Amino acid sequence: MRRDDLVIALTYYAPYVSGLTNMARDIAEGLAARGKRVTVVTSRYDTSLPREEEINGVRVLRAPVLARLGRGVISPQFVRLARAAMGRAAVGSLQLPMLEAGAIAAGMRTPIVSTYHCDVTLPPGLVNTVQRVVVDTSNRLAMSHSDVVTVTSEDYARHSRMWPSIAPSMVVVPPPCSPPPAGTTSWSRSTTAGATACAASAGWSPTSSSPGTGCGTCSLSTPAAAAGARSAWTASRAPHRSGCASPRPAAICTPLLSTDVRVGAVASNGATRDVARAIGVAGVAGREKMPHI
Repeated sequence: MRRDDLVIALTYYAPYVSGLTNMARDIAEGLAARGKRVTVVTSRYDTSLPREEEINGVRVLRAPVLARLGRGVISPQFVRLARAAMGRAAVGSLQLPMLEAGAIAAGMRTPIVSTYHCDVTLPPGLVNTVQRVVVDTSNRLAMSHSDVVTVTSEDYARHSRMWPSIAPSMVVVPPPCSPPPAGTTSWSRSTTAGATACAASAGWSPTSSSPGTGCGTCSLSTPAAAAGARSAWTASRAPHRSGCASPRPAAICTPLLSTDVRVGAVASNGATRDVARAIGVAGVAGREKMPHI
């Protein structure tokens, strides 16, 4: 039987796109790229998707869906599949809110890190009210069985209706920021002067120009200019890109995973907080020594 370093359970996963799923994907693929054995257990929300596959080094297991309730799904096999996989893993990760979270976490011996993303907000109505109450109850149960509850914003957590369940074991972990792919960007400028002004405003220095187009090729003048280039670099992704072609600014994003991220079995609250930081891709606190897995 396969034993994983990390098993992540969530309702939707790639190719589905949302902030929650993207964060889970970055964590899973980032750890897999560093040699960790990672499995994601999710729903087969689209019947055209395979029951099992590997995506960028991550094993993905999908449970069949019997019915849908709003944006949620009803999948009895999802709980069984997630519990079985987490039972053989070093660490389990629950991405909340999730209807099945409480059933997955209850009685689980594997250390669990729950990440609470947001409150469930639905339009007024009896059915939606019942759905919200059931999901909230499940999330509270899951957090009570978690070693750590991570949030991306303490301010949001404190104003969440789930705060009483979050507070006892909360750790704030910023979401991952994966570096943009290598390539070039460009600014649309009609004159050489315009290209030069464009470069100067972002801390770049023009190194050459092309007669007739007024295009200045720019290079980063100093490492410190990377921060100043952020807004201009973002603006360069607008339509009508032609003109001043520039290398991608380095160091705009924090690396996806620090080289010293460690995830391991835990025995103390301090160590579980380090696990939470590793799962959350913010780096370990480094005060407790944890075994590599």
